[in-house]
Amino acid sequence: MHEQDKLDEAQHFLQRMGQSPEPKTFRYELSAFLSAARSALQYALEEARNKPGGQAWYEAQVSGNAVVRFFKDKRNISIHRQPVVPTTSVSVRVTQAISLSGTVHL
Repeated sequence: MHEQDKLDEAQHFLQRMGQSPEPKTFRYELSAFLSAARSALQYALEEARNKPGGQAWYEAQVSGNAVVRFFKDKRNISIHRQPVVPTTSVSVRVTQAISLSGTVHL
């Protein structure tokens, strides 16, 4: 019923996260994104409950999708325990192997 509105809201905050150069602003946008995305799931659950097998369908969709489960868990942590603080640095290691071979004829 209202899922699309919350999905659109989540999309809005997701786009703003990509445009946030400041870590603090990014965290605020992330919090809003997690909240809107979770609200979309809650609306879907309410709608599913009114249909035969809907609750089971919803639970299977959430538990069976690692991405949905990840964001659901992060939102729950953010609301009930402590704000989610994303990692602000990334380490990248590149390894290359060079193989040389040759033949000399005399």
